[in-house]
Amino acid sequence: MIFITGGTGLVGSHLLFELVSKGNKIRALKRETGNIDKVKHVFSYYSEEPDALLSKIEWVTGDIFDYDSIEENIDEVDEIYHIAALVSYDPKENELVKKNILGTQNMINVALEKGVNKFCYVSSIASLGEPLNGDKIDENCNWNPKVKKTAYAYSKHYSEMEVWRGAAEGLNVVIVNPSIILGSGFWNTGSSTFFSTIYKGLNFYPQGINGFIDVRDLVKIMVELMEKKIFNERFIINSENYSYKELLHLIAKGLNVKVPNIKATDFMLAVSWRFAKLFSIITGNSTILTKESVKYANSESFYSNEKIVQVLDY
Repeated sequence: MIFITGGTGLVGSHLLFELVSKGNKIRALKRETGNIDKVKHVFSYYSEEPDALLSKIEWVTGDIFDYDSIEENIDEVDEIYHIAALVSYDPKENELVKKNILGTQNMINVALEKGVNKFCYVSSIASLGEPLNGDKIDENCNWNPKVKKTAYAYSKHYSEMEVWRGAAEGLNVVIVNPSIILGSGFWNTGSSTFFSTIYKGLNFYPQGINGFIDVRDLVKIMVELMEKKIFNERFIINSENYSYKELLHLIAKGLNVKVPNIKATDFMLAVSWRFAKLFSIITGNSTILTKESVKYANSESFYSNEKIVQVLDY
């Protein structure tokens, strides 16, 4: 039995499809407010019988922040994929840091208690350290506590510490650090808003460079690492390093809409996040445009995928 947290999200829904298509027995955790309609929508992209595949998944209700609700659902579980996490780029999100660490701590503790054999944790490139001598960032770039990071980055870094604690106590673990994840089905949340925003019309592009990975590649690699029992390692999962200009132009051309053609300066981004914050206060709606998020929009980061390519020849 395979247990999955975060199954109703972008990565989780694609992982569910990958695993159930292989005939695995799956139990997926969702919150009481969780909705599997988007999971079915994702399945419909890749299968003519999404309902039949979806019916093979055992859905259970619980919360990774509530230990008891997890524990009662881990019986007969051999492996866990822990994906669920809160995401925010608000620098004041102390609650996010505490909760993400607690959620991972709970999952590690229940895995140890129940004798789970394999554990895959989905972290992020946000938890990595700075490049050495201006080179690409790789798995050996250690976290520098003197460098200020986002709340989300802190939450992922310290959650990884919980995973390594689990390894020290005898749990077989593997950590994946995906770059910016692109994929289908969740057009109004996360990185998928690249597509919906450009489709609606976008004139500006940031000047930065970042790493990107297709969600389908990510989940295939996660499954392969677990199947081949490659443990006590972490892997950057990154396809290519693209400038935002290149990426947004590719998306615009693919959607047959106008390409963004105005360079977003630091000043423009600074004004934008302030207006976005004001609008958020007035409307009560959250925004992805924050002081922290725009800080990285014009920065250049290059990520190495050499380790995963060598290990899996993927």
